[in-house]
Amino acid sequence: MPASTRGIVVDQKGIDVVLALLGSDGRPLLEVDNNLSGTRGMEVVSLLAEVSGDYLFNVRSLQKGASAGRYEVRIEDLRAATEADRTQIAAERSYFAGAQLQGERTAESRRKAIEQYADALRLMRAAGDQRGEAMTLTNIGTVYNLLAEQQKALEYLDQALTVWRAIGDRHLEAITLLINARVTYALGEPQKSLESCLLALPVMRAVGDQSGEAGTFTMIGTVYRQLGEPQQALDPVRASAPLWRTVGDRRNEATVLNNMGTVYNLLGEPQKAFYYFQQVLPLVRAIGDRRVEAITLENMGNVYNLLDDPEKALGHLDQALALAREIGDRRIEAGVLTQIGTTYSSRDHRKAVEHLERALPVEVVVSDRQGEAITLNQLGRAFNLSGESQKALEYYEKALPIWRAVGDRNGEVAALYGMARAESKLDDLLRASQRTEAALNIINTLRTKVASRDLRASYFASVQDLYKLHIDLLMRLHRRQPTARFDVAALQTYEQARARSLIDLLTEASADIRQGVDPGLLARERSLQQMLNAEAGTTNTVIRRSAHGGIGGCGAAQDRGTVDAASRYRSGFEST
Repeated sequence: MPASTRGIVVDQKGIDVVLALLGSDGRPLLEVDNNLSGTRGMEVVSLLAEVSGDYLFNVRSLQKGASAGRYEVRIEDLRAATEADRTQIAAERSYFAGAQLQGERTAESRRKAIEQYADALRLMRAAGDQRGEAMTLTNIGTVYNLLAEQQKALEYLDQALTVWRAIGDRHLEAITLLINARVTYALGEPQKSLESCLLALPVMRAVGDQSGEAGTFTMIGTVYRQLGEPQQALDPVRASAPLWRTVGDRRNEATVLNNMGTVYNLLGEPQKAFYYFQQVLPLVRAIGDRRVEAITLENMGNVYNLLDDPEKALGHLDQALALAREIGDRRIEAGVLTQIGTTYSSRDHRKAVEHLERALPVEVVVSDRQGEAITLNQLGRAFNLSGESQKALEYYEKALPIWRAVGDRNGEVAALYGMARAESKLDDLLRASQRTEAALNIINTLRTKVASRDLRASYFASVQDLYKLHIDLLMRLHRRQPTARFDVAALQTYEQARARSLIDLLTEASADIRQGVDPGLLARERSLQQMLNAEAGTTNTVIRRSAHGGIGGCGAAQDRGTVDAASRYRSGFEST
């Protein structure tokens, strides 16, 4: 009897299932899970029956304890097998072999997965299976992202998006867009990442993919956190939590709790941060997710650092480092090394530099550009604190273009401030004053985004250090060149700092002070704001006209660690 072929389709309606096929002799033939469709979409497999008999299939949930859902099964295309069918089935077998290797989560298995997917891609194209082609392209992009080869990942994801759009599968297009968002985030392109998320979100909602919607919200929160807008991050992170609980995804529920702790820490509310981090640890230990456990321990160490409790910080960070090495996650390992180096910066210069220099090459290898910039800033800070100003300047100069490339203005301010301190000690006063001027210009656009009252107080206090350094530099330039009007620029900066403090006080109570206030006073406030902006422009003009000069001595500002140190927090979702 000639071989026959049939197609089995499982349409998932709110549950992620695995389809197992058994031959006529009862032996397992294949276990199938389309690792893209999640709880919505189709699992499709073709069966080539070489001999007559009963073939069985079994459908089960992918995750134990998953919430209840529905699925429909249908059998299609029962007919005599053709050569095209054989090509299609060979393509599917290569695809599923690649998916199985991808699930093993080691670098070696992922390389082998790419080989299997490449074979599947060739066969899918030969068989004219566009849907299979797009799925394979998306998976190759995903694996390259997991291997920290983001540029290659983008090449395949872009090809996949073209095919998804051609065949009109908006759901899998949205899933691919979300993967694309993770890749561009890892490349330090947060705006592109956000654009992909905002395209994916309405589609996820429209098709009822709660996992996809939750993942998109989580990614949006992660991007806003990187952009230095934690208040903007809070709402999407909150929105994702009930969705993860609804679909029974405990791992990503833990990730969201971690994100909530991260955001509250950035908002200057460490007690709330600890509340969420402490919920994460038992959850991830129960499900055996050592990666998120390591991330959480790293984040808790970060909080202790900010609370000036280095002993507890190092205790948590040492645990995180051991876990990162155990699971072979070099990105986390590098981040923890940077945190340990930061902890040692004000206590032991040698240990600080040792840990930071070990982190740096790893961050380059895994393309963690923000992590690389943070480590460079911290190396600059460590050398500034030890009085090695030239070395400090070299590291800050490497960090600055990275901060600008990833769009992190707070990191840019930290680098500019550190450079100014180093150049001040190196007697390059004019260049140092240009750095502080540039940093203040950025600060004045960021101040209103600081949401927490406690954090605003700390942030504004550190900004006063920046003003003091700028004024000190101008006065030292004035003593060198009394006729160059640096004293005028210093006075204008002093008045600007005082006026900014007044604006901060007005902003602090803005919810109340405008109730029934004389419109004339509000007009004066607006006028004051405009005048400050104009004064800033005048100051810029005076400085740029002045000749280069400098005298000995160091800047007046002290290192409080807020402006000069950019902190690292992790969300955990980017690699799922």
